[in-house]
Amino acid sequence: MLVFSGCVQETQGQDYDTTSIEQLTNEKNIVLIQYTADWCANCILQENKFSSDEFALLFENNNIITIKIDCTEWTAEMRKDIAQHETFGLPIHVIYSNKSDFQPKILSYDPSIDEIKENI
Repeated sequence: MLVFSGCVQETQGQDYDTTSIEQLTNEKNIVLIQYTADWCANCILQENKFSSDEFALLFENNNIITIKIDCTEWTAEMRKDIAQHETFGLPIHVIYSNKSDFQPKILSYDPSIDEIKENI
């Protein structure tokens, strides 16, 4: 499931689709992707942190579109996408922003507010 949130768009229940990510970054939107799974305890901790008021305000004030990619049930497309980021294991956080010329930038395993600010 691909879930968008943030100021620009909110959609739920869509199949995983990298085309949406490409479209958003081509339109010069800042996009933060969180790869997560129901069976991943660290992913659940990250989701809770990202839904805190502090992170929600950061995302809203900077017009960051957050995308949660639910990897609970892996697909071939998800595996391919994760492999191209040259990282394995969950959670994975990828940001597309002006700072990286809208190319994917892998954030740390447990990104802080400051790390996100430094990369937008």
